[in-house]
Amino acid sequence: MDPFDPFRPVTHPCGFFGFLPTLFDAPSRDEVTDTDWTAHSFLTRLGNGDRTVGALHGFSWGFSIQDGVITPRGPELIGPQDWEAHRKTLGG
Repeated sequence: MDPFDPFRPVTHPCGFFGFLPTLFDAPSRDEVTDTDWTAHSFLTRLGNGDRTVGALHGFSWGFSIQDGVITPRGPELIGPQDWEAHRKTLGG
């Protein structure tokens, strides 16, 4: 989804950007089965007039479910190596 379409073409690969960045994610499951789920979230910046995106800061978070007990995890800092590990997928 491109929230800027049909207003104008954009020259960056981001869907949302601006001041006071906010992240909201509320994962849900239809069934409460044993699982271990981890997310990586990044605050990014746009390159100088091009379509490059770089990470400024990253953290991981998630939860596990064992025998019906939900245990939240994080947030924990992640580093540049984690951003690099996601670049190929995100670049697609």
